[in-house]
Amino acid sequence: MDGDFTPEAWKRSRERAERFQAATFRIAEAAATTESLQELFKRIHSIVGGLMEAANFYIALHGPFRDVLSFPYFVDEADEPFPPKPLGKGLTEYVLRTGRPLLA
Repeated sequence: MDGDFTPEAWKRSRERAERFQAATFRIAEAAATTESLQELFKRIHSIVGGLMEAANFYIALHGPFRDVLSFPYFVDEADEPFPPKPLGKGLTEYVLRTGRPLLA
């Protein structure tokens, strides 16, 4: 048996999957019950913050007809919110192009 599949590793993997499933459920519940998008974004930020460090967090929206990114929710300890911008070669655009998460 591969060393990565010890009982402890299986337990950690299962617990992680359960945390992500619970977070996904809480986000879906928030989407159905919140009164405004800003409140929904704050709740998503809080939920993600329960999974990982999220002091700096933003939600980017891609305008598919104009290829513009906008940032309706932006919290950062040092930087000011970004204005809308054309798609470029940044980290957000990388995630959009590849469909893969990037924890940077």
